[in-house]
Amino acid sequence: MQAESDAPKVEQDYAEGFANQVGRWNAGLADWFVIGGRWSRAFTRALLDKEKLETVEKEFERKHGWWLGGQEHMTEKQRRQQMKKIFYREFPDFQGEMPYWRDQYREHGYEDDAMVVTRELYDALLKAYEGQEDSDEHADLDWTPVSPEMVGTKWLVVVDYHA
Repeated sequence: MQAESDAPKVEQDYAEGFANQVGRWNAGLADWFVIGGRWSRAFTRALLDKEKLETVEKEFERKHGWWLGGQEHMTEKQRRQQMKKIFYREFPDFQGEMPYWRDQYREHGYEDDAMVVTRELYDALLKAYEGQEDSDEHADLDWTPVSPEMVGTKWLVVVDYHA
């Protein structure tokens, strides 16, 4: 598949200045980044039933809340276990990493933080940008305008970065 041969391009673009400093005053777009990060789960959420996701989140909020710490010293691990019960009841056939309470600093992200563009992902996340090479929400490493031809030939990667 063509998309698999694009992996070295990521390293090349990093070397060209995405997250490094070249020379005394030059700086790339970012000074730090991680695959997935705070936006880990975005692709999975885009593909799941929106009404069921809303049900999961409302029930979790009602039963547990999203806060950590407090008198109960609630941890992310405890919240994750609470969420699993609700999430898998609504999505019993779901395979893969649950899209909640993920490690935001996991160096290489989760499996679903990088995916080959499918028709479903294209329609959910890219179609609105057709004809654009980049925006505040996306950038193509080859400066290719967004088009349906990306399906099966390009990767989508969630990159959380600090500028």
